[in-house]
Amino acid sequence: MTIAILGTGSVGQGIAGRLVQLGHQVIMGTRDVAASKANTEKVLIDVTNPLDMSKGFPPSLFVCNTDSLGEQIQAAFPRLRVVKSLNTMACPVMIHPRSIPGNHTVFLSGNDADAKARVKILLMEFGWEEKNMMDLGDIVTARGPEMLVGMWVRVMDKIKNPFFNFHVNIAPQ
Repeated sequence: MTIAILGTGSVGQGIAGRLVQLGHQVIMGTRDVAASKANTEKVLIDVTNPLDMSKGFPPSLFVCNTDSLGEQIQAAFPRLRVVKSLNTMACPVMIHPRSIPGNHTVFLSGNDADAKARVKILLMEFGWEEKNMMDLGDIVTARGPEMLVGMWVRVMDKIKNPFFNFHVNIAPQ
């Protein structure tokens, strides 16, 4: 599968490297907005977080409650199939979920069921188990995982370790 990664920072490079290891063709980011908008029927895995570091640590969120970066990307590129996922953990955990013990949850939000199905396949290639994938619903639900990042940053600061993740533990019915 050919996959485009928007962003060449540590997360973009980490995900791209793992995808190449898994045999995918990867294209790294662009600053040409017109070319990006011209693309149709593409799936974008949105791992962005609205962290505002301008006042130091801990960061605040510059988008929350009534909007999300996932929604903003979907609105800016309406033909793009945006799936918010993997933004609630450090990059090594994203691409090697078994690097931390036990079950932990990866969330998915997006408007397109086929796009989410494709992202689930990639997540399984990374090592995620389907039982630990939680489809929250449409792109509006990206607000929750984006707001969870504020908590993630504070937990990381407290334990001085980015190698953890959250888990939704569901009682048997």
